[in-house]
Amino acid sequence: MSRVPLVSVLAAFLLAAATPLLAQQGTAEIGGKVVDEQGGALPGVAIVITNEETGAFREVTSGSDGSYFASQLTPGRYRMAAKLASFRTFERGGLLLAVGKTLTINVTLALGSLEETVRVTAESPLVDTTSVKVGGNIGTQELSELPAMNRNFFSTVALLPGVQFTPSNQMGNDTIISAGQTSENNNVAVDGGYNADDALGTSAGAQVRTPLEAIQEFQVLTSMYDAEFGRASGAIVNAITKAGTNQFKGVLFAEGASNQLTAADYFVRTGNLTKPTAVRRDWGGVVGGPIVKNKAQFFFSLERQVDNPNRTRRFP
Repeated sequence: MSRVPLVSVLAAFLLAAATPLLAQQGTAEIGGKVVDEQGGALPGVAIVITNEETGAFREVTSGSDGSYFASQLTPGRYRMAAKLASFRTFERGGLLLAVGKTLTINVTLALGSLEETVRVTAESPLVDTTSVKVGGNIGTQELSELPAMNRNFFSTVALLPGVQFTPSNQMGNDTIISAGQTSENNNVAVDGGYNADDALGTSAGAQVRTPLEAIQEFQVLTSMYDAEFGRASGAIVNAITKAGTNQFKGVLFAEGASNQLTAADYFVRTGNLTKPTAVRRDWGGVVGGPIVKNKAQFFFSLERQVDNPNRTRRFP
């Protein structure tokens, strides 16, 4: 076999293997319809959707029926603008796109010039009306303000109905139980990539433990989810990590315990033994910011754990 066909076969195999990763939805979507004041569809409307924190934008055009749709958007806070000649420009900010959700924003353009702008500043909360999935989302505010056992974002999953948190005495092995299924039947995705053990599922937690401060938000689906997720009959945990923005932000944390803060156990006291060294430390931080404003940002995360729970044992 020549080298060229071999390379082609290898490339096809890698693409096929990557398909399940691409199917895991770690993004958000927005769509709707553009009409005039009489309700008539407006085709050819230029719609620009901009991330308010990074400056990244997506431009789409409404179709012949006035509908528009933008997919594969990084979850975050957005603003949108709709422009068409002979109509006033429509602007709306504060659009919160959550992971795995689809926002429907219908736009009505009024007659006027492009220099005139209609700004929408306050409306009722936005709800995903396109999905029948059962579950919920936990955002940055909850993750930063609520205590998390073992510093694992899995512990906040139990805030959602139908989900039970199962802690572990080992860091990173916490898991969840949902919909009457065992922990082996869950599926965890981080940034669209599969993050559970092929044999054990999530019975020992996620395969790679993501630092709590590096998680931006996550979605938990307990039933009625689409086939794009698959490989699970329990819960789907769909998490995304933070990214750099146009502002420098960072967090430092540290916690720990040592044998100087613990009491001597029974065997140490009765046997007049030296208390064993017991150390537990957890420290790290995150930092992110702009490299070139509105064009390139960076984000760095580090967490270091030392867990040495020594115990005394006596043998006859």
